[in-house]
Amino acid sequence: LNVVFTCVFVYMWAQAVVLGVCVVVFGSVRGDGWHGYHGYHGYHGYQDHEDLQEHHHHVKTVTVTKKVPVPYPVTVYKKVPYTVKVHVDKPYPVHVPKPYPVYVEKKVPYTVKQYVPQPYTVYKKIPYPV
Repeated sequence: LNVVFTCVFVYMWAQAVVLGVCVVVFGSVRGDGWHGYHGYHGYHGYQDHEDLQEHHHHVKTVTVTKKVPVPYPVTVYKKVPYTVKVHVDKPYPVHVPKPYPVYVEKKVPYTVKQYVPQPYTVYKKIPYPV
């Protein structure tokens, strides 16, 4: 029983110190302007222990600002084309042969019709096995 009482006593004492620091630093524990601490009647009594949990602590908020780019005047340089004279040596004559026609003969097969006065036999020697 002494161990439980000591733990509760230390816990409630720590809560009181934190509450005191909050009141000194922020001026109030709650944001509605009430400067007191409700439900705290001393270092004893377990029924007051639940009231400590419903306490609203101050939450630090940070506002992040983002820099938005602003348009600004920019000078634009445009290149203007102009003629540049380059020194070239005197040209010298070069012989270029003139084109000439070349005849290409293409042989095309065709049938030749000749009149044969009488038929005759043509003998061909074809070797065959005996």
